[in-house]
Parts: sequence; structure tokens; C-alpha cells
Amino acid sequence: MSLQEITLKKSEPSDWKAILALYASLDEDDLEYRFFNVHHVFPREAQQMASQKEHCTLLAFADEIPVGEACLESDGEVSVVVARDWRHRGVASLLFKELIAIARDRGLHKVWFMTLTRNASMIELGRMFDFRVVLHSSQEEEWVLDLSS
Repeated sequence: MSLQEITLKKSEPSDWKAILALYASLDEDDLEYRFFNVHHVFPREAQQMASQKEHCTLLAFADEIPVGEACLESDGEVSVVVARDWRHRGVASLLFKELIAIARDRGLHKVWFMTLTRNASMIELGRMFDFRVVLHSSQEEEWVLDLSS
């Protein structure tokens, strides 16, 4: 299956099971990269992620299978996870591009993310979209993209 066959959609409350299934497929490293510790998502959290009350959650599907999730918080923070079999195929870029467009539509002046310094995929994604590092320590970095121009 190619990237052209990926469908993006804003999550709806009924999508919580798809979010839960995606997170259940992730290994401990994936969970640590996403949450900065090994944190397993429980049904209530998946329901909150799908509800979009304080944020926008996008889902990427290959047929009916969830292969990626990205979130835009009201303060501009972004995050993304992609199922292992779908990495390095453009899913994260597709999700990030759409999140940035949504942030612009919402009038946000910046989007940002925190990442562990060993999360090479997230760092590569930040570079691809011209984010810049504004905070660096031996274990984590903060990356920012200015949307005001």
C-alpha cells in the first residue's frame, strides 16, 4: 500500500478504539518517545484524545487500520506517532503538514514540540519542516516553527 492510499481524518469520539489500537501496537521505545516515559494508553485516555475538546487529533488510516496519529494542542504543541510498519513512508510528514495547516487556520503564531535527543525520527521531521531548536539539554530538545511570517 502506498502513501496515496492513506486517508487522514479529524478524530471523532467514536474513533477512540482506533487510537487505542494504534497505541497498543507501539513498543516501549515508541511510548517513551511519545510520552517521555513508558506509558500505556488506557481507554479513557483514548476517548479524551478522540474527543477534540482542547485539541485537534488527526488519524491516518490504511484501509480501516489506524497507522498514525497526530495532535495539535491549543497552545501549538504538536505530537505524532506512526505504526512501526508505516515508518519512513511519509505518514508522519503527511500528518505534520496537515497539523501545520490547521494551526495556521486557527491563527496560531507558532507550533512546537519537545523530543528526546535520541528520537532521530522526530528530529528529522522537525528539520524537514524548518523547525528550529530553542532549548537543548543532554536528554531533550524543544523545537519551534514560527507561523507568523
